[in-house]
Amino acid sequence: LWVSGTSTRAKALLLHEIGHVLDGLNDFSSDAAVAMAWRNEAGDLLKYLGKFGGSIDAEISYFADGTTRATREVVAELYAARHGLKTAESVDVALAFPATMRSLYQLLDSQGL
Repeated sequence: LWVSGTSTRAKALLLHEIGHVLDGLNDFSSDAAVAMAWRNEAGDLLKYLGKFGGSIDAEISYFADGTTRATREVVAELYAARHGLKTAESVDVALAFPATMRSLYQLLDSQGL
């Protein structure tokens, strides 16, 4: 899959975008277990909004603002994390959304992804 010399950032972005495609095809972000875990963890993460400022607050909002877009971004980022990479710079989505990650990975495993 990777061409020699492909940067780590490019690989992370590609995996993140593949996560979006897989979510679009399979609607992982709407799965009851994934959605419930995300809602709980997003609520917990939002408690930190305004405590750090700058890029950290921006990423907290981006991944936890209660929108469908935010859920989809978490799913895509967790797909990249499954392959050891990430695109987020300030928030470690795998650490911030562990139950969401477990639910998503169970779905991915059940579909051989």
